[in-house]
Amino acid sequence: MTSCDRTCRSLSEPDYTCKVKFVPVDGCGCAEGTYMDEGGRCVPPASCPCYNKGSVVSAGEVINRDGALCTCKQGKLNCIGESAQPSCAAPMVYFDCSNATQGARGSECQKSCQTLDMECYSTECASGCVCPQGLLSDDKGGCVSENQCPCIHNGASYKPGETIKADCNTCTCKDRRWQCTDNQCQGTCAIYGDGHYITFDGKRFSFNGDCEYTLTQDYCSGNSANGTFRVITENIPCGTTGTTCSKAIKLFLGNNELILSEGHYQVVQRDSGEDVPYKISTMGIYMVIQAKNGLILMWDKKTSMFIKLSPNFQFDNKQITPAFSRDGIQISSTGIDMSVEIPEINAHVSFRGLMFVITLPYSLFHGNTEGQCGICDNNKTNDCSGPNQVVESCSDSAHDWRINKTGCSKPTPPPTVRPSTTAKTPSKPPSPASSTPPSPDSKASICEIIYSKVFEACNEKIPAQPFYEACYFDVCHMPGTRIGCSSLEVYASMCEAAGVCMDWRKYTNGKCNYSCPPTKEYRACGPDVQPTCNSKYNEKYIDQNPSDSSGFTEGCFCPNGTTLFNSVSDVCVSSCGEQRLHNPGETWQSNCQDCVCDRDSMSVQCKPHVCTEESPVTCSKEGQERVTEIDSQCCNKTLCKCNVDLCPKTQQSCDPGFKLEISPPEDGCCLKHTCLPKDVCVFNNTEYQPGQVWTSPDNNCTKYKCDKNKDQLGLTEINIFCPPFNAEDCIPGTLTPDPDSCCLQCIPKPNNKCNIEKQKTKIVSNGCHSNSPVELTSCGGSCGTYSMYSSESNSMMHSCTCCRETKTSEKTITLSCPDSTTVDYSYIYVEECGCQNTECVDNNTTSVPPRGQEVTEDLRARRRRK
Repeated sequence: MTSCDRTCRSLSEPDYTCKVKFVPVDGCGCAEGTYMDEGGRCVPPASCPCYNKGSVVSAGEVINRDGALCTCKQGKLNCIGESAQPSCAAPMVYFDCSNATQGARGSECQKSCQTLDMECYSTECASGCVCPQGLLSDDKGGCVSENQCPCIHNGASYKPGETIKADCNTCTCKDRRWQCTDNQCQGTCAIYGDGHYITFDGKRFSFNGDCEYTLTQDYCSGNSANGTFRVITENIPCGTTGTTCSKAIKLFLGNNELILSEGHYQVVQRDSGEDVPYKISTMGIYMVIQAKNGLILMWDKKTSMFIKLSPNFQFDNKQITPAFSRDGIQISSTGIDMSVEIPEINAHVSFRGLMFVITLPYSLFHGNTEGQCGICDNNKTNDCSGPNQVVESCSDSAHDWRINKTGCSKPTPPPTVRPSTTAKTPSKPPSPASSTPPSPDSKASICEIIYSKVFEACNEKIPAQPFYEACYFDVCHMPGTRIGCSSLEVYASMCEAAGVCMDWRKYTNGKCNYSCPPTKEYRACGPDVQPTCNSKYNEKYIDQNPSDSSGFTEGCFCPNGTTLFNSVSDVCVSSCGEQRLHNPGETWQSNCQDCVCDRDSMSVQCKPHVCTEESPVTCSKEGQERVTEIDSQCCNKTLCKCNVDLCPKTQQSCDPGFKLEISPPEDGCCLKHTCLPKDVCVFNNTEYQPGQVWTSPDNNCTKYKCDKNKDQLGLTEINIFCPPFNAEDCIPGTLTPDPDSCCLQCIPKPNNKCNIEKQKTKIVSNGCHSNSPVELTSCGGSCGTYSMYSSESNSMMHSCTCCRETKTSEKTITLSCPDSTTVDYSYIYVEECGCQNTECVDNNTTSVPPRGQEVTEDLRARRRRK
């Protein structure tokens, strides 16, 4: 016994169990010639149901399938009639399962670029449009070859040949797959917010120690002779529940020590160590320190409310003014981000208030770093190693990297505070135009911006969940919500490195705003180095040092159309032609600044121009308002100016018979509106021109005319009087109103006034005459006629009818002639008379001949000689 093809379903569909080999076992099954139905009963084929697209069709049932009538017989659908075959867009063709062999697969198994590597399980062949052999569906109604299929990245589709950036590598789409370069990327260590760490290898942890700690160094295994740099941070308590913030950052570069602390930046030259030249410059609103050995440190000093810094620098404990250059050290203006770069080892360090980022090249520092940032070797398991190279918990190893081993207690692990849901999709961020702060119970709403449309493009490149959780933790443990800005800052900086820049600060309801000097404006995506009017500065800091960053830098920049006067001030000028030589002590004004050429420093120093207090201005005229403008001295000046919106609401239209005249104001700002009379007549609020005639709306027999008499307009009333009228004298169905709809008119019935008149007379024609008097008939009498005035045409209207024949016959008589011959003579005999409409003629119209005159012209005679 076998189970293969022993079910009713196997009569309609292929039985895939027949392709599977089973070990023979004892059991029950249907005998040969019978099949198991849906109820588990063994029945003959005639009792088996059929199966159609997942539905069960009872034996003998008739269904409509694709336009054909099908009957279930012997477990199979027998169909008659042609199925409706849809048209397929080229190059697709129609696959008809009814003409295919058993087991064939139809459109349900059409391969596409996305399903090429997937197997198709078909329960029933489906007719439909498919691609020709060798082509795949592009899921857009077309067909493509396999080498034309796109590649998918973060849900986006890329055509063959298109490239994307994946960290420091470039990936190219080819044959449906990404082919990427194999560059060794830099390792990045980041510390931000309330002690959130990301090691070089991507391990994350939190640590709230309040001592001095080694973040990273290349003095590995205690060997102080071979190292080139060391970074130390000094943490202090700054919030509740043990939260800490960085008080100072110390960067050791050979024999130089750079101290970034409260309110100043200090450079101390030490006796020991190799000389490492460096420079300090501006990159947007970031301070940039670049060392010749390749280290870059960027410091944001304005995004934290706990650290407030000013652009003061010290070299060998001496106050200096940027720009300064000596022994390879250049110092320039301040910014949000301080950056230190060591080109020789391709290292990068950035410090932004509560965010600290260190980037090292993997090729040079593989396994050659230690500290709280871990070992840069692409292995997360050993990142939390202490100075003794023993792997511990991250909180333990971070404490072991303290500088002073005594008097520095180990902090308690921070509490675990996470959002109520992971991978949260927050609500819509507040509108940038909204001035309403978040409600008190939505303190963490600032964190939701990370998952909003603001960062949508970056979410596809960099996972946002760790930064969202860090932000949520910080705002719950620090007073206010501004500390949450650090998580947004570090996430935005990583987005910039990935080539995505966005102005995220305007969506924080002012919590993360950055204030710029009055002469500059904030930009989220500005240039790395802002050009100045000093060509030597541009050549040194821009032309000879092209930036290797993404090219995006947030900061304070001069408005479009202006240029930074120099790197030591916030003066923006519209033309660098203003940069001319000035004598010591000379003063001048430039761009609302009072400038002086300082005798001591031989440098230009500018400060905002101080304006004198102006007298109060009162605007008393109608439509005036006070307006403040900037005068040529860059001072506010109050003027009285017109604002038509302040004018009183006046009538913008006039009554009928008047026209609106708008005239300039004699005094003040508001236009004068006057209604002047028009040369028209007014009746029922309607204007009529002189000479115009119209019918009264209440009486069609009353009309009015606009008359002008001695330059005075008046109304003349015209009354129409209808003649006597009797509807019984009218032919039924002919009763109608006259053109003025005042009087009635009709076609009158025939009456006795228009009758047949008979007379006997001899007929004479051309000398021939009748032998006896002949009866002649004619029509005589009067018919209805009238004349009346019509206002529509301003003339007399006439209605004329005449009494005339309505039925005639022709009769013939014989006339005797003098020459003894006879002539047949035919004449018209009037049978009936009646009144008929006729055209009315003027007085000079020829009259109708009087009745009784001999009629010879209308007689027709035929002479016949006998």
